[in-house]
Amino acid sequence: MIFMLDINPLFVEHVINMSRAHILVDKWQVFEMTLETLGEVASWLQELLESDTRIIHVILSTNEGIVVTAVSKQPGLDPQILSTVSAAINSASSTTLNQIGAPSPEYLIHTMSDQTVITVIQSYFSLIVVYGIEFHSSMQIETIVAQLNSLLLRIELLISSSTNLSEESLLTRILAVSPKIKHALLLTADGLPLSSVGFGDTIKLAGLVSSIFANGMTLSMDTEILSIGYESGRLIIIKIDDSRLLAVLCSEPGCDDVVYKIQTFLETSI
Repeated sequence: MIFMLDINPLFVEHVINMSRAHILVDKWQVFEMTLETLGEVASWLQELLESDTRIIHVILSTNEGIVVTAVSKQPGLDPQILSTVSAAINSASSTTLNQIGAPSPEYLIHTMSDQTVITVIQSYFSLIVVYGIEFHSSMQIETIVAQLNSLLLRIELLISSSTNLSEESLLTRILAVSPKIKHALLLTADGLPLSSVGFGDTIKLAGLVSSIFANGMTLSMDTEILSIGYESGRLIIIKIDDSRLLAVLCSEPGCDDVVYKIQTFLETSI
Protein backbone atom coordinates (compact mmCIF):
# COMPACT_ATOMS: atom_id res chain seq x y z
CA MET A 1 0.00 0.00 0.00
CA ILE A 2 1.20 3.54 -0.81
CA PHE A 3 0.63 6.11 1.94
CA MET A 4 0.47 9.87 1.66
CA LEU A 5 3.31 11.35 3.69
CA ASP A 6 2.42 13.60 6.63
CA ILE A 7 1.60 17.12 5.55
CA ASN A 8 2.52 20.42 7.18
CA PRO A 9 0.91 23.79 6.38
CA LEU A 10 3.54 24.52 3.73
CA PHE A 11 2.20 21.78 1.52
CA VAL A 12 -0.89 21.27 -0.56
CA GLU A 13 -2.17 17.84 -1.46
CA HIS A 14 -2.94 16.84 -5.02
CA VAL A 15 -4.42 13.44 -5.76
CA ILE A 16 -2.99 12.56 -9.16
CA ASN A 17 -5.06 10.18 -11.29
CA MET A 18 -2.78 7.21 -10.70
CA SER A 19 -3.42 3.68 -9.46
CA ARG A 20 -2.71 3.99 -5.72
CA ALA A 21 -0.59 7.06 -5.02
CA HIS A 22 -1.22 10.21 -3.05
CA ILE A 23 1.44 12.73 -4.00
CA LEU A 24 2.71 15.67 -1.95
CA VAL A 25 3.45 18.77 -3.94
CA ASP A 26 5.21 21.91 -2.72
CA LYS A 27 3.37 25.10 -3.75
CA TRP A 28 6.56 26.40 -5.33
CA GLN A 29 6.52 23.57 -7.81
CA VAL A 30 2.76 23.42 -8.43
CA PHE A 31 2.75 26.80 -10.14
CA GLU A 32 5.91 26.19 -12.16
CA MET A 33 5.33 22.65 -13.44
CA THR A 34 2.32 21.33 -15.32
CA LEU A 35 0.34 18.60 -13.61
CA GLU A 36 1.05 16.41 -16.64
CA THR A 37 4.79 16.69 -16.03
CA LEU A 38 4.34 16.31 -12.29
CA GLY A 39 2.18 13.23 -12.81
CA GLU A 40 4.85 11.61 -14.98
CA VAL A 41 7.55 12.34 -12.40
CA ALA A 42 5.33 10.99 -9.61
CA SER A 43 4.66 7.79 -11.58
CA TRP A 44 8.43 7.22 -11.92
CA LEU A 45 8.85 7.64 -8.16
CA GLN A 46 6.01 5.22 -7.53
CA GLU A 47 7.61 2.65 -9.86
CA LEU A 48 10.87 2.99 -7.94
CA LEU A 49 9.06 2.63 -4.61
CA GLU A 50 7.35 -0.57 -5.72
CA SER A 51 10.40 -2.04 -7.45
CA ASP A 52 12.20 -2.92 -4.20
CA THR A 53 10.62 -4.21 -1.00
CA ARG A 54 13.37 -2.54 1.05
CA ILE A 55 12.46 0.98 -0.13
CA ILE A 56 10.00 2.73 2.20
CA HIS A 57 10.20 6.42 1.16
CA VAL A 58 11.13 8.26 -2.04
CA ILE A 59 11.45 12.06 -2.14
CA LEU A 60 12.33 14.38 -5.00
CA SER A 61 13.56 17.79 -3.84
CA THR A 62 15.49 20.73 -5.15
CA ASN A 63 19.09 21.07 -4.02
CA GLU A 64 17.89 23.92 -1.79
CA GLY A 65 15.77 21.42 0.15
CA ILE A 66 12.36 22.25 -1.32
CA VAL A 67 10.17 19.16 -1.76
CA VAL A 68 8.80 18.64 -5.27
CA THR A 69 6.93 15.38 -4.66
CA ALA A 70 7.18 12.30 -2.46
CA VAL A 71 5.69 8.81 -2.08
CA SER A 72 5.87 6.34 0.78
CA LYS A 73 4.92 2.84 1.92
CA GLN A 74 4.64 4.00 5.53
CA PRO A 75 2.94 7.03 7.12
CA GLY A 76 4.61 9.31 9.62
CA LEU A 77 7.42 10.99 7.70
CA ASP A 78 7.60 14.74 7.04
CA PRO A 79 9.46 14.90 3.70
CA GLN A 80 10.42 18.54 4.28
CA ILE A 81 12.57 17.61 7.27
CA LEU A 82 14.43 14.91 5.36
CA SER A 83 14.92 17.10 2.28
CA THR A 84 16.20 19.99 4.43
CA VAL A 85 18.67 17.73 6.24
CA SER A 86 19.91 16.23 2.97
CA ALA A 87 20.34 19.67 1.41
CA ALA A 88 22.29 20.87 4.45
CA ILE A 89 24.59 17.83 4.39
CA ASN A 90 25.11 18.30 0.65
CA SER A 91 25.99 21.97 1.08
CA ALA A 92 28.38 21.36 3.96
CA SER A 93 29.93 18.41 2.14
CA SER A 94 30.50 20.52 -0.97
CA THR A 95 32.33 23.13 1.08
CA THR A 96 34.40 20.47 2.86
CA LEU A 97 35.38 18.69 -0.35
CA ASN A 98 36.24 21.99 -2.04
CA GLN A 99 38.57 22.79 0.85
CA ILE A 100 40.61 19.69 0.03
CA GLY A 101 40.50 20.25 -3.71
CA ALA A 102 37.84 17.62 -4.47
CA PRO A 103 34.69 18.11 -6.59
CA SER A 104 31.22 18.44 -5.09
CA PRO A 105 29.46 15.26 -3.91
CA GLU A 106 27.44 13.15 -6.34
CA TYR A 107 25.71 11.04 -3.70
CA LEU A 108 25.29 10.75 0.07
CA ILE A 109 24.80 7.63 2.19
CA HIS A 110 23.38 8.06 5.69
CA THR A 111 23.47 4.82 7.68
CA MET A 112 21.38 4.41 10.84
CA SER A 113 20.53 1.41 13.00
CA ASP A 114 17.18 0.81 11.32
CA GLN A 115 17.37 2.72 8.03
CA THR A 116 19.75 3.74 5.27
CA VAL A 117 19.20 6.94 3.28
CA ILE A 118 20.80 7.25 -0.15
CA THR A 119 20.67 10.65 -1.85
CA VAL A 120 21.84 11.17 -5.42
CA ILE A 121 22.47 14.71 -6.63
CA GLN A 122 22.25 16.38 -10.03
CA SER A 123 22.57 20.05 -10.98
CA TYR A 124 19.18 21.17 -9.66
CA PHE A 125 17.49 18.21 -7.96
CA SER A 126 18.18 15.50 -5.38
CA LEU A 127 16.54 12.08 -5.20
CA ILE A 128 16.27 10.80 -1.62
CA VAL A 129 15.54 7.11 -1.11
CA VAL A 130 15.03 5.59 2.35
CA TYR A 131 15.71 1.87 2.74
CA GLY A 132 14.46 -0.16 5.68
CA ILE A 133 16.37 -2.44 8.01
CA GLU A 134 16.65 -5.13 5.31
CA PHE A 135 19.20 -3.00 3.49
CA HIS A 136 22.77 -4.24 3.95
CA SER A 137 25.94 -2.23 3.40
CA SER A 138 27.49 -5.24 1.66
CA MET A 139 25.22 -4.65 -1.32
CA GLN A 140 26.56 -3.07 -4.49
CA ILE A 141 26.25 0.60 -3.58
CA GLU A 142 27.72 1.64 -6.93
CA THR A 143 24.97 -0.23 -8.80
CA ILE A 144 22.20 1.30 -6.69
CA VAL A 145 23.63 4.81 -7.01
CA ALA A 146 23.97 4.40 -10.79
CA GLN A 147 20.32 3.30 -11.09
CA LEU A 148 19.05 6.16 -8.94
CA ASN A 149 21.25 8.65 -10.75
CA SER A 150 19.90 7.49 -14.11
CA LEU A 151 16.33 8.06 -12.91
CA LEU A 152 17.16 11.48 -11.48
CA LEU A 153 18.80 12.51 -14.74
CA ARG A 154 15.62 11.51 -16.63
CA ILE A 155 13.55 13.58 -14.19
CA GLU A 156 15.79 16.63 -14.51
CA LEU A 157 15.76 16.43 -18.30
CA LEU A 158 11.95 16.13 -18.34
CA ILE A 159 11.42 19.11 -16.05
CA SER A 160 14.05 21.24 -17.82
CA SER A 161 12.27 20.65 -21.15
CA SER A 162 9.42 22.88 -19.97
CA THR A 163 11.01 24.99 -17.21
CA ASN A 164 14.08 27.24 -17.11
CA LEU A 165 15.61 25.70 -14.01
CA SER A 166 18.39 28.29 -13.77
CA GLU A 167 15.73 30.93 -13.10
CA GLU A 168 13.63 28.87 -10.69
CA SER A 169 15.86 28.49 -7.63
CA LEU A 170 14.38 29.95 -4.47
CA LEU A 171 17.19 32.46 -3.97
CA THR A 172 17.11 33.58 -7.60
CA ARG A 173 13.43 34.38 -7.22
CA ILE A 174 13.99 36.16 -3.91
CA LEU A 175 16.70 38.35 -5.47
CA ALA A 176 14.21 39.24 -8.18
CA VAL A 177 11.82 40.63 -5.55
CA SER A 178 13.86 43.83 -5.25
CA PRO A 179 17.06 45.26 -6.77
CA LYS A 180 18.02 46.32 -3.23
CA ILE A 181 18.75 42.69 -2.32
CA LYS A 182 22.31 41.80 -3.34
CA HIS A 183 23.05 38.98 -0.89
CA ALA A 184 20.87 36.12 0.32
CA LEU A 185 21.41 32.99 2.38
CA LEU A 186 19.04 30.07 2.84
CA LEU A 187 19.90 28.00 5.92
CA THR A 188 18.54 25.50 8.40
CA ALA A 189 17.32 26.69 11.79
CA ASP A 190 20.26 24.79 13.28
CA GLY A 191 22.75 26.91 11.33
CA LEU A 192 23.71 24.85 8.29
CA PRO A 193 23.77 26.63 4.90
CA LEU A 194 21.49 25.34 2.13
CA SER A 195 22.37 27.81 -0.63
CA SER A 196 23.61 31.38 -0.95
CA VAL A 197 24.13 34.24 -3.36
CA GLY A 198 26.77 36.90 -2.78
CA PHE A 199 28.03 35.69 0.60
CA GLY A 200 31.37 34.06 1.34
CA ASP A 201 32.21 31.56 4.11
CA THR A 202 28.59 30.45 4.31
CA ILE A 203 29.21 27.79 6.98
CA LYS A 204 30.44 30.36 9.49
CA LEU A 205 27.81 32.91 8.46
CA ALA A 206 24.95 30.40 8.74
CA GLY A 207 26.05 29.54 12.27
CA LEU A 208 26.09 33.22 13.25
CA VAL A 209 22.72 33.96 11.65
CA SER A 210 21.13 30.95 13.35
CA SER A 211 22.58 32.04 16.70
CA ILE A 212 21.19 35.56 16.29
CA PHE A 213 17.72 34.26 15.49
CA ALA A 214 17.84 31.73 18.34
CA ASN A 215 18.57 34.59 20.75
CA GLY A 216 15.53 36.42 19.40
CA MET A 217 13.39 33.36 20.01
CA THR A 218 14.36 33.32 23.68
CA LEU A 219 12.12 36.39 23.99
CA SER A 220 9.30 34.81 22.02
CA MET A 221 8.96 31.53 20.13
CA ASP A 222 6.66 33.43 17.78
CA THR A 223 9.58 35.54 16.47
CA GLU A 224 9.24 35.82 12.68
CA ILE A 225 11.69 38.53 11.61
CA LEU A 226 14.83 40.11 13.03
CA SER A 227 16.26 43.24 11.38
CA ILE A 228 19.76 44.49 12.19
CA GLY A 229 20.43 47.99 10.96
CA TYR A 230 23.83 49.39 10.00
CA GLU A 231 24.99 52.58 8.31
CA SER A 232 23.85 51.81 4.77
CA GLY A 233 21.37 48.97 5.12
CA ARG A 234 20.01 46.05 7.11
CA LEU A 235 20.62 42.38 7.70
CA ILE A 236 17.15 40.84 7.68
CA ILE A 237 16.56 37.34 9.07
CA ILE A 238 13.19 35.78 8.29
CA LYS A 239 11.74 32.52 9.58
CA ILE A 240 10.46 30.47 6.63
CA ASP A 241 9.25 27.53 8.73
CA ASP A 242 10.37 25.54 11.77
CA SER A 243 13.36 24.12 9.90
CA ARG A 244 14.54 26.97 7.63
CA LEU A 245 15.63 30.62 7.82
CA LEU A 246 16.36 33.24 5.18
CA ALA A 247 18.93 36.00 5.60
CA VAL A 248 19.26 38.91 3.17
CA LEU A 249 21.29 42.12 3.02
CA CYS A 250 19.23 45.11 1.96
CA SER A 251 20.52 48.59 1.10
CA GLU A 252 18.67 51.60 2.55
CA PRO A 253 16.41 53.41 1.98
CA GLY A 254 13.47 51.12 1.28
CA CYS A 255 14.15 48.06 3.43
CA ASP A 256 10.66 48.11 4.95
CA ASP A 257 9.24 47.65 1.46
CA VAL A 258 11.72 44.82 0.82
CA VAL A 259 10.60 42.99 3.98
CA TYR A 260 6.98 43.29 2.89
CA LYS A 261 7.77 42.00 -0.61
CA ILE A 262 9.75 39.03 0.72
CA GLN A 263 6.97 38.11 3.15
CA THR A 264 4.40 38.31 0.37
CA PHE A 265 6.59 36.18 -1.89
CA LEU A 266 7.12 33.52 0.79
CA GLU A 267 3.43 33.40 1.68
CA THR A 268 2.38 32.89 -1.94
CA SER A 269 5.27 30.85 -3.31
CA ILE A 270 6.57 28.59 -0.53
